[in-house]
Amino acid sequence: MRPRVRIPAHMNRPDLAHNIKDIEGAQPNPRDIIKRPRGTNPLNPEYKLAAGAFHMPTGPPAADRLLQDPLAVSDIPGATRSPARVRPPGAPQQLDVRDIEGATSHWKPPHK
Repeated sequence: MRPRVRIPAHMNRPDLAHNIKDIEGAQPNPRDIIKRPRGTNPLNPEYKLAAGAFHMPTGPPAADRLLQDPLAVSDIPGATRSPARVRPPGAPQQLDVRDIEGATSHWKPPHK
């Protein structure tokens, strides 16, 4: 089954739904290459950085970081699990099923 067409094939008019000719800069214009040169050599670019904008990173050298365990998160605050909650002595156990007949492992009915 073919999808429904917005404009039937027997009508002689263009479908302008996806036309982007009216959007400036959305289509390549080869005449702009001559008017606006690239400014840099793409094979050997030279970038002008602002003075003082680049700061050397502090911390361990890159070789030391590569030798460490990549899954270690001990240096990230809040990334470790919270300590286990200890129940006070005498508190009832929530999953204790010893009082339910037949709910423990290796239980056999009294008639067997």
